[in-house]
Amino acid sequence: MKKRYLLVLCVAVIFASCNKTEDVLIPATVNNTESAVLNKKSKVIEVEGTLTYKKSSADNVSCGDHWSEGYITDGSYLATGELEGLGDLTSQSKAWVNFPSNSTIHVGYVCSSFKPKKGNGDEIYLETEAYNLSFNSYGVAVGKCKVNFAGGTGKYQYATGSFKGKVENPLNGSFTIKLEGELSY
Repeated sequence: MKKRYLLVLCVAVIFASCNKTEDVLIPATVNNTESAVLNKKSKVIEVEGTLTYKKSSADNVSCGDHWSEGYITDGSYLATGELEGLGDLTSQSKAWVNFPSNSTIHVGYVCSSFKPKKGNGDEIYLETEAYNLSFNSYGVAVGKCKVNFAGGTGKYQYATGSFKGKVENPLNGSFTIKLEGELSY
């Protein structure tokens, strides 16, 4: 039971603590396309890089209550870093997970957002599709996730698009996500 709790704790930390330690930056491509929303031009940018999330007792991300569904969480995580296309940002996250087997962690619910520093306080909401993590030969929980941009505040109110990510969680209170995708706003 103790090992399972530590595993859940580590998985939640990995997904929620995206703090940039060493991001690989690739130049972004910017395109202008017509938007159906308000008949305005929207901006399309490539978003790419690596975020490292760390456990944060100071942040309390609201993410509903999924205990009755068999999920557990170990709290909120925070990442600060830089993503190509969005620049410097912070990202808060909270994940609810369960353990369908001894070798799998199912990440069922995730509440998170990006808050670019150059965005004047505007926030981009993220919707993460459920995914599984499996343990590699080094004992690191790894998996792939898909995250959708789901609106936001200010200039990101109509944000759409998605990114795919590779999650690595050594179950030590932090985790990384290497991501690549496209954002339209």
